[in-house]
Amino acid sequence: MQLTRDLTVQLGSLMVLFTILVVVLKNSSVYPILFNTLIDTYQYPRKPDFHVSLTRSLIGDVSEERLGHRLEELSQLFPDSRYYNSESGYRSALYFYDVLQGFTQRDRGRYTVRRFKHNGWRQPTLIFRIQGIHEQIVILGCHLDSMNLNPFANAPGVDDNLSGIDVVLEALDIFTNESIVSDLPVLQNTLEFHFYAAEEVGSLGSQEVFKEYRKNNRKVIAMLQQDMTGYTEGSNKKGIGEHFGIITDYASVTLTEFVKSLVDQYSEIPYLETRCRKVCSDHVSSLMYGYPGAYALESVVDMSNPYIHSDQDTLEWINIGHVRKHAELVVAYISELAFTEDLPLASSVKDYMSFGYYDFIIMFSMTDTFRFVWCVALLATCVALGGSIYDDVRGGEGVDQAYEVIAHHE
Repeated sequence: MQLTRDLTVQLGSLMVLFTILVVVLKNSSVYPILFNTLIDTYQYPRKPDFHVSLTRSLIGDVSEERLGHRLEELSQLFPDSRYYNSESGYRSALYFYDVLQGFTQRDRGRYTVRRFKHNGWRQPTLIFRIQGIHEQIVILGCHLDSMNLNPFANAPGVDDNLSGIDVVLEALDIFTNESIVSDLPVLQNTLEFHFYAAEEVGSLGSQEVFKEYRKNNRKVIAMLQQDMTGYTEGSNKKGIGEHFGIITDYASVTLTEFVKSLVDQYSEIPYLETRCRKVCSDHVSSLMYGYPGAYALESVVDMSNPYIHSDQDTLEWINIGHVRKHAELVVAYISELAFTEDLPLASSVKDYMSFGYYDFIIMFSMTDTFRFVWCVALLATCVALGGSIYDDVRGGEGVDQAYEVIAHHE
């Protein structure tokens, strides 16, 4: 009888602890990624419908000299670190905020910049907006922060990700240049240029942005990420030559196919498909909340910059001509989506995104460390208590009574 009572108490405790564990897990912001996520799927323009003359003209406005000068200046301004939760990371974001404020002077009625504040760290995300006729939003993204795996060393982060910032600023410069804009058609869709905080520690900043967008029912028709755009030595050494690496495993299929068609139509270099094999940049945050996201980086992943997250991620490894090709690609991306009047949802195909348990564990631990620690502690307690119950049932007296207790609770 004593064994039966002890088992009853233990089983009750186990069920209570397990219930608490489930509740804590379900209240996590990343819990939904354990299930297939339906991505908003659009009918993107096909090659016959491209604005070829207009887009080629805009591509011609990309300046390799301007890109090179800007990237050199940025690398000198931030030689140490832009770590998301550091003073230098905060001040670097303020610098870029001032740069974006400068762009708003060109047309205060249409151009706005928002400082998206985060509660858990100082570095804000920056969002520059060009209002179109419709509230369908086309996003071009990059991240502000840098990181060194050695916490005692500098993290200049030139390729990762001043090069991506450079590309986005170049596109922004073109689409706010009055001498260029005055000759353009009416902007149908709204453009947003995102500069995310805290990408290096799990895309924390972009997750909060897209969470808010979904909560407010914002309509995002496309998001393209620029993260690492300047390293080509790896692909050249392998004899493959310059190319874009188009991510296929963590991306919207339909948007990715559209980006490929842009490369085919407008770029002087090809693309190669590649896989992240894990959550790898801010476009994944858009996918988490059901928005289409794609990622084009400097090469296939296996040939990308080996010096990132170290003090050697410096300007000497950058091929500015390759950065220019990225800028041309994103200008084409914006041009073909910004002036398209009607972009309907696809009726014959739907995109889904499936994340793995590994992704869930990593993102859970990054986005809500306190809750994650509680879950680990609860799980360990449940396992220990379950083991104790098993030992009591197997080795103790009154096995039949214990079995009846277990069956009753089931």
